[in-house]
Amino acid sequence: MAGTHGTPLGGAVNAGIAVYDHGHGPSPHFDDFGANRYTVDTHGHSDYWNRGSESIINQARVIVGEYGSTTLDHGQRPPDLP
Repeated sequence: MAGTHGTPLGGAVNAGIAVYDHGHGPSPHFDDFGANRYTVDTHGHSDYWNRGSESIINQARVIVGEYGSTTLDHGQRPPDLP
């Protein structure tokens, strides 16, 4: 694909929007996808569970339905569960 280059996850980057191989479309990591992305202050999948990290605190907030307390990189918080 002209104007693209590979990413570590096997996708391609084109016009500033990451797209997955095989035509899957925009990556959910980017605002253009339309997802609510909570703040992650760790690196790599294993580090999401680091004690005291914003990553694990945000996971806990989502699990218990305290969406209003979750810190976001982009998107909008849904209302808290009753």
